[in-house]
Amino acid sequence: MGLSPVGGFYEWTGAKGHRQLHFIWSARNEESRFLAGLASRWRDLLPCTILTRAANQDMQDLHNRMPVILNGEERDTWLGGPEDPSLGVDTRIRHHLV
Repeated sequence: MGLSPVGGFYEWTGAKGHRQLHFIWSARNEESRFLAGLASRWRDLLPCTILTRAANQDMQDLHNRMPVILNGEERDTWLGGPEDPSLGVDTRIRHHLV
């Protein structure tokens, strides 16, 4: 299990050649959020990946999936190792065009 602290992330929308960039960040008063991920050591490398889930109501107009975004309580639960598919489901986000 792993965490990636972020202030936000980017998502592209629109057709090729006419794509628009959106910056997405927390709709709450938190300066950073944590993305759920997996990491492992392989030789001298530490490869990692960010997990995604179906988009929630705040994200579904931009994309059909989104990162699993965890709040402070959920990050501790995630690091404990449970397989809880509801983690991050209540995340509130907002976005604007860049």
